[in-house]
Amino acid sequence: MKAVDLPTDYFLSQLSQAGLSLPAAESKLGLYESVARSVEQRGHGGGPVDFWYVPGRIEVFGKHTDYCGGRSVLCALERGFCIAARARNDARISLVNVADGAEIIFDISRNVARRMGHWSNYPMTVVRRLARDFPNCRRGMDFAFCSDLPAAAGLSSSSALVTGAFLAFAFVNELEGQVAYQQIFTDKPALAAYLGAIESGRGFGNFAGDDGVGAAGGSQDHTAILCSQAGCCIGAEFLTPAVTDAIPLSSDYRFVIGVSGVVAEKTGAARYLYNQTVARARLALALLNRHLPVPAATLEQAWQELGSDIHQVCGIIEKESPDTATAEALCERVQQFHTESHIIIPLALGSLKSGQMGQWAALASQSHELADKRLHNQTPQTNFLAAEAMQLGAVASSAFGAGFGGSVWALVSASAVPQFLAAWRTSYSAAFNEQAVYSGFFESRPGPAAFRFA
Repeated sequence: MKAVDLPTDYFLSQLSQAGLSLPAAESKLGLYESVARSVEQRGHGGGPVDFWYVPGRIEVFGKHTDYCGGRSVLCALERGFCIAARARNDARISLVNVADGAEIIFDISRNVARRMGHWSNYPMTVVRRLARDFPNCRRGMDFAFCSDLPAAAGLSSSSALVTGAFLAFAFVNELEGQVAYQQIFTDKPALAAYLGAIESGRGFGNFAGDDGVGAAGGSQDHTAILCSQAGCCIGAEFLTPAVTDAIPLSSDYRFVIGVSGVVAEKTGAARYLYNQTVARARLALALLNRHLPVPAATLEQAWQELGSDIHQVCGIIEKESPDTATAEALCERVQQFHTESHIIIPLALGSLKSGQMGQWAALASQSHELADKRLHNQTPQTNFLAAEAMQLGAVASSAFGAGFGGSVWALVSASAVPQFLAAWRTSYSAAFNEQAVYSGFFESRPGPAAFRFA
């Protein structure tokens, strides 16, 4: 049976069995019909068409902690990418963005050119890196995608596209069956770390780095996308990549997302500011390494080597910094990391387990304030959304993601969601009419991780 002839019940059952709510699953049926039709029309392979769902994510806690080797609390969204792919009989890649009909065709090569500022840069980066790291990846594919995830909104649309391209390209080249692949990627957190390295351009194990997509960062997004569990928030660690907790969120609550309309594209206007935040962490680490017999790879490792003493850490930074302004900026960065990763997140995991939502709310507010006052990555719009959510009766709220725009999450009683959504949208429109044109508001339960349809 052709992909376009697959019954609606097939797509609905696959999505529902994975853990998507019925409304979320039903909303994607048209998207899957579109990507199936797109691949069938190309007809370069003649074999079966396979399908994937790849979600966006909510960074509940863990602002800029992952590339420092710290911790995060995460969950997948019930929005994401609907993908269809089929192996070709040649070494060409066809990428189709079904939303606008744009198609990019190129040959598999370790020298695939970058297309900064264009969506194709993400899957092209994946193909370039895999062609070099796994030279037997020589089989092309027709790859079509469509998404109900707002782009450049801090919801990991870029990392979801990277992950989706990897899953499809690895599948058509049967990478999972190769011994070398199995030895390197022993679990999903390890694979997420590799995907983070692909996106940022870092080296991974014996694999050398390259340019990536143009933005520095870690693997938090990829971990959420690959490792989440429906209905749960997960705890993740990045010093040695691992998922430590999967804590059910009561069905009495829903996440409501407020997309500010301030673009947070990590390969666009916000890239410099985002990379500057990463650079501060790297400079702090370089100064701390002057006092370690063996250089640490991350702030977390340096922290542990120095006895987990914030006063000692900041003392070294103040001594080694070239001037007072640099010392103050680096100490702020380290203090934010320490408080978020070592204090807020352990308490947040404990309070969620025990149902102490009052404490959870206070921790979320503290996390947001640290981002605003220490990371300096919030905007008037995201600050307003977080504060207004609490005024309107949210249980907790915080901005999340890279910052400099993007989105805010609010935890809301399920029964109050319709009224809350309307009021939050109205308040934001009144306060920021210009950005409100590009804003969006929607609810989501914690969704499932990325998966291929059976």
